[in-house]
Amino acid sequence: MHSKLIKTAILLLSILTLSACSGQKKTDDGPRVYNDFDISEQVTLNGYVIGSPNPDFGKVWSKVNEMLLRDLNCTMNITYLDWGEYQAQYPLILASGENVDWIFTGHWCMYSDEAAKGAFREISKEDISTYMPRLAGYLPDLAYSQCSLDGKLYMIPSPSPDKKTDVLILRADLADKYGVDLTKVDSFSEIGPYLNAIKENEPEMLPLYLDNSRSLWLNMADEFDGKIEDGYGIGCFHSFDGKVLDDGIYSMFDETIFKAVLNTSLTIRDWQKKGYLNPEALANRVTTRDTFPKGLSGVCLGNFLDTQSVLAEAAANGWETKLILDVNASGHSPMESYSNNGIAISAFSKHPERAMIAMDLIMNEPEYINLIQFGIEGEHYIVTEDGKIDYPEGVSASDTGYNWEETGFWFLNRDLQPLRATWSDEYVNLRERIENEVLKDNPYMGFQLNVNPVQAEYAAVHEIMEQYHRPLELGLTEDVEGAYEKLKTLLYAAGYEKLLSEYQRQFNKYREAIDKASLH
Repeated sequence: MHSKLIKTAILLLSILTLSACSGQKKTDDGPRVYNDFDISEQVTLNGYVIGSPNPDFGKVWSKVNEMLLRDLNCTMNITYLDWGEYQAQYPLILASGENVDWIFTGHWCMYSDEAAKGAFREISKEDISTYMPRLAGYLPDLAYSQCSLDGKLYMIPSPSPDKKTDVLILRADLADKYGVDLTKVDSFSEIGPYLNAIKENEPEMLPLYLDNSRSLWLNMADEFDGKIEDGYGIGCFHSFDGKVLDDGIYSMFDETIFKAVLNTSLTIRDWQKKGYLNPEALANRVTTRDTFPKGLSGVCLGNFLDTQSVLAEAAANGWETKLILDVNASGHSPMESYSNNGIAISAFSKHPERAMIAMDLIMNEPEYINLIQFGIEGEHYIVTEDGKIDYPEGVSASDTGYNWEETGFWFLNRDLQPLRATWSDEYVNLRERIENEVLKDNPYMGFQLNVNPVQAEYAAVHEIMEQYHRPLELGLTEDVEGAYEKLKTLLYAAGYEKLLSEYQRQFNKYREAIDKASLH
């Protein structure tokens, strides 16, 4: 505890020091300058994030622009890419080369794909020191290595990697009402009896209302051995902390991996046949975070951080909840990488330096963080006497015009954000458990696949997986085992073996370098 307090004090001191010695300067006859950078020309920057804007986003962002105009002589437009459409829109926006200065990215969100295409500007450590001195003070060498591709950096790393794992939220009040013992439910794959109780007794509620993401399937597959992830959607799995498999890259048809893959798809298919899931999931863009608080779904699926507002709404509704963490067979989940929530500067940005300076303020300056994360003080939030964030009187999570946890700005420095008064004791205890017991450091978390050597195979395999495996992940394929036989044939014909081999080669090279460095 003392070490955390000391670390926090040092970070706050560094921010105060930066604030005191940097900023805007102007003489009567000279240029307008910020940190020795000429900002005389008023410019408009364009940024892109994933998600949907809150109803009051425009009101909040107008105040952000007032601050940017005051501090940097610029304004910024923000465009949201909807969850259901961002995978298609993202590459098109970057390919156009117009009106993009920065865009959200991460190891799960197009980073290696778009960097390989030349869509992102290469950034040096010196660039971050020069234009983002606040951020530079937070980033260890690990942050740069985790975000690099073949030794080159195309992403501005997160200042504060998330301390989270995925989570399921269930209605404990309904489980008690219908005689389902949730004390015996510790994993995602064990919720069948609960789903059945909702199906049989709550006709206006769908047990589990899936969107078209892969989250549930991946979470359930994790349980069988290690934390197996197919982050690129190409049927090549990264195993971490397994009881059977060593850390590394495996084919989805490896015996142990395939057991998890097949069992997961069979379970979800069984749930689909029993009417626990929505049959139009493949086209659905509405998430469980939307349907659960409205009483339309019996399950909410998300990560531990973005479900905070859902828990607050459930409490406001008078519901009791049960949270189930996504952990592997060893009871762990990997510590998040600095590459999870970052931003990239477009290769076509007309104002890359100004964009970096602006994002340094937005990501790391408390005045900006509080406004963007929580909205307008007095209208969307208040600060309690003990320094926590709460809703103003008469405002709650269910009717606020600005949802604190769903702004899309996940790269804001979380270490500088106050605690929320709305967090329940259960949530606070789980938060501590995740940080102290569940999360385990994965030294190879920073690995990023360079797809250039296998670009054609990567594209072909990815397309096949989207067409044939996505329905399996949502329980929409009747003959599951037959579908996997067909999928295997198609993948190998498309160059899957070559892709897997290159993936394994790159990962092994990265692992050897990390292991060698750790010995010195």
